[in-house]
Amino acid sequence: MGKIAERIFMITLIGTLLGFGVKNINAATKSTQYKMVWSDEFNGTKLNLKNWTYDIGNGGANFGWGNNELEYYTDRKDNVKVENGSLVITARADNYKGPGMKKATKYTSGRIKTSNLQSFKYGKIEARMKVPAVTGMWPAFWMLGYNDKGWPYCGEIDILETWNSYQFAQGTIHWENEKDRPGRDTYEASSTKNFKDKTAWHTYGLIWTPKQMQWTVDGKVYKTFSLKESHKSELKKPFYIILNLAVGGNLPYFPPEDDFVSEKMMVDYVRVYQRKCDNGSYDGVWEESEKSSVPVYSVKFSNITKVVNQQKVLAGETIILPNVKRKGYKFLGWYNGDKKLTESTMIKSDITAKAKWQKISVKQTKITSTKQIYRKMATVKYKVKGKVDGYQIKVGKKTKYSESKIVTFGKFVSGKTYKVKVRAYSIDSRGKKIFGKWSKTAKITIK
Repeated sequence: MGKIAERIFMITLIGTLLGFGVKNINAATKSTQYKMVWSDEFNGTKLNLKNWTYDIGNGGANFGWGNNELEYYTDRKDNVKVENGSLVITARADNYKGPGMKKATKYTSGRIKTSNLQSFKYGKIEARMKVPAVTGMWPAFWMLGYNDKGWPYCGEIDILETWNSYQFAQGTIHWENEKDRPGRDTYEASSTKNFKDKTAWHTYGLIWTPKQMQWTVDGKVYKTFSLKESHKSELKKPFYIILNLAVGGNLPYFPPEDDFVSEKMMVDYVRVYQRKCDNGSYDGVWEESEKSSVPVYSVKFSNITKVVNQQKVLAGETIILPNVKRKGYKFLGWYNGDKKLTESTMIKSDITAKAKWQKISVKQTKITSTKQIYRKMATVKYKVKGKVDGYQIKVGKKTKYSESKIVTFGKFVSGKTYKVKVRAYSIDSRGKKIFGKWSKTAKITIK
């Protein structure tokens, strides 16, 4: 998981104002030469959708979001809300079954991002936050870049990551370049001293210039990383901001304790400051904010003759595959021409995906043999042409079910003759059984 954060300079002034419950979003002094270009103070009663969108789900084909996370992200107020001047993201023990899921997840939480709404290149980026300190919690404030290849080619900047009850802040960057080594290259920056209490309010930030990155906690720089190397081009372009509270995963390693109910991550504000030389080239014209030039593509999902879903996707981002049902048919997937789409497919143009179906046709089952094997037990062997999902077997007046092609029955009565018949079935896209014809009746005489 990658995360990025941003930092403001006027710590003394802001701290004083916040002590009286007042937010001053114009607190930068002339000496900093930075100007606030964007912020979200979370002063309303709901999330500002001009700034943020929701990530929903469990990562789809990239289950666990690539980090073995255990939660399902939702847009419910139970998980993401704005109240009392703060963003509140709540992780919950929650038997929740999202759309298209075969079984419920044990946990839900929230993840929001400024993708395709607000993006920034260089500057001071910061958030004032309170994070939980319990086993299984993984709060993060981070950023991803735009490109047409996906992660890690897009670059990732983690402003804050911390997990479990450990009292520290960690900043990390990720990039991909064969000049470093095959596969992704990662730099990790960690604070060297512990907090007294990370559940209290702290300001986590990043000072990002074309030459370096500096991670800060409460205005103090704890790590500096040089960006002079040209092969780190992934880290010299616009990025968007992400806030989330993950449950479990690679860094916490452990799930929450058995008695876990809920934990909150609170964000007082997110702010971005830039200088004229930060926004674009050093001698460029000042702009209030830098908009992404990444193309946005349309993805339509057509089922037979009807468009059932339409999504707007940034170049290089992945898609969410809708669920469709059709009586008597198996769903084979969504196809763009001959190419099957998955939730890890990166979109590079406008497409119309079509649902591919296979009509279910179950052949008549044939009983190949019946045989008494013990005093009151017998076996029935049968077969059917083609692939099926299971069989229904009827013996006398009793009906039994089995997935096996060799079935053993007991509790027969000596001297009796029993009739047996079998039929196969396949399960259609609705989850319903489609049966073939019964086999010819066979007999078993118990001696």
